[in-house]
Amino acid sequence: MWSGEGLGGSRARTAKRASQQEPRSLRRARPVVVHTRGMNERCEREVRGLHVFFERWFRGELGDGDFARVADALASDFELVSPRGVRDGRASILAGVRSARGRRGPDFTIAIEDLVVRWQGEDACLVRYEEHQRDGDGATARISSAWFRRRDDAPCGVEWVHLHETWLPSGRR
Repeated sequence: MWSGEGLGGSRARTAKRASQQEPRSLRRARPVVVHTRGMNERCEREVRGLHVFFERWFRGELGDGDFARVADALASDFELVSPRGVRDGRASILAGVRSARGRRGPDFTIAIEDLVVRWQGEDACLVRYEEHQRDGDGATARISSAWFRRRDDAPCGVEWVHLHETWLPSGRR
């Protein structure tokens, strides 16, 4: 169901950024793909794992006891900016997800594509990915940027802090 190579796959390599050689006061967060072990692997597992949860939750395959998977993954200060530009916090998002259990058909799928780590630090990571949803009624696609923070007791060792989604044109679905 998932396409594209994983970050830990054959393309994985260690990269040293030029900013690591600059004095700390001159360093800037630069959009760079860094394939090292640690935060990037945690974030990739989390993006893919949470979307597997969503797929199964919205098809009605999971029970109330499974809801902790999403609740444990979102930071207390989590914010989502939807493709329509609406901002929502953690409580609102969790209420919406909980109430939508089983509302999609058995043919509902979510595919995560082109997941790229744009920036990573020791305890934080920014990723970009495409999310493609399909069911009997059609398809939608969005590109998302997600900010993660390390939290060892979260499902994959990171928590979602911020998610910004933008609709992709219909030709990219």
